[in-house]
Amino acid sequence: RSKLQLALWKLTVYVITVCVGVYTLSTEDWWSTPELYFKGYPHFTNNMMKIYYNIGFGNYAYQLYTIFYEPKQSDFWQMFTHHVCTLAVMGVSYFTSFTRIGAVILLLHDTADPIMEFAKCWLYCKRQMMADIFFAIFALTFLVTRNFIFPYYVISACIPYGVYEDGERMPRGYSKYFWICLSCLWVLQLLNLNWGFLIMQMVVKAVRSGGKVDGDIRDE
Repeated sequence: RSKLQLALWKLTVYVITVCVGVYTLSTEDWWSTPELYFKGYPHFTNNMMKIYYNIGFGNYAYQLYTIFYEPKQSDFWQMFTHHVCTLAVMGVSYFTSFTRIGAVILLLHDTADPIMEFAKCWLYCKRQMMADIFFAIFALTFLVTRNFIFPYYVISACIPYGVYEDGERMPRGYSKYFWICLSCLWVLQLLNLNWGFLIMQMVVKAVRSGGKVDGDIRDE
């Protein structure tokens, strides 16, 4: 029962975060064009973007705190590192006006999470077929958003577009913050690859067992 309650709570939080993120980016015309993440920098951060950032930062700060009190999983330190890097990227990108790319990164990393928690809810309610269906949707969403779009369209845009016309790295005079963010993004991608591998292990295991998802492979 405690696992179901935790999954329902996380599902609620992630649904709210993703919905706010989708709405925020849907009102902008740059979100699908990586070169526009830096064009015209520094950018004005409107109120909706500030709300989205506050919700996202609060969510990950809360997770960084509660991870020490939740049922321990085998990837505890990977998750801890993920939350620290995410908070670092959000904090630095907010105060250096890199909020365009920051908002895209936040949404990409949150999109699959509510689907995963929904799958867990069905599993804990002993509805195996629904759990299998939503796990398959989660696996596909995770691999596409975190292991394809994130590295190939977001990280890859940082080096060529994160410079001024005179070639100086953004932000002018404080380029160290750019490299701090980029380093954190590469750490996040390494973690994404690790979790992508675990997801594929679960997919193979489910196929071999007749399509049944037994639970979170990270549970100890």
